[in-house]
Amino acid sequence: MSTSFVYHELYTKKDIQESLGGNSQVAIATNDHKVLHMSIDPSINPSFGMMRPTFGLENDVFTYLVGDQGKIVSAAEDLVNFNETFPVFLKSKKKYTDEVRWKFIGNFKYESHSYKREDVDFYQKHADLKSKRVAFIVFIRQIDKGESQQQALETSTSKQAA
Repeated sequence: MSTSFVYHELYTKKDIQESLGGNSQVAIATNDHKVLHMSIDPSINPSFGMMRPTFGLENDVFTYLVGDQGKIVSAAEDLVNFNETFPVFLKSKKKYTDEVRWKFIGNFKYESHSYKREDVDFYQKHADLKSKRVAFIVFIRQIDKGESQQQALETSTSKQAA
């Protein structure tokens, strides 16, 4: 899926939902078993982005710990079976009025997953998730960073000139 989001720009859930569809209240938005986008909250999934090089993963591979609640497990299983790219947003730590902002961090693709209890326990321990139960781990690879600010500016300028 191609997006017109700009790398590291901030968006509201409304912006994301209007552009891509899906439920704005879930981490993995799907429709008919297709992944529309992911919205990662580091306070809920602290392993995302912080453990790559430490545990021998390549820099462009990210870990996502799937909680054991039914809807997220189902969406993550859709992700495991999805062969296309999808945009990923990371919840911003900065406060912007009353609305939370989400930083576009690129387009990703499913890489692999693990249900092995020793893998789950290892990542859960290192993410310091004592109270959250993890069903399995999904690894996703960053394919590209979408449009840069310069590309977005050039696109906008050429559309205005046309």
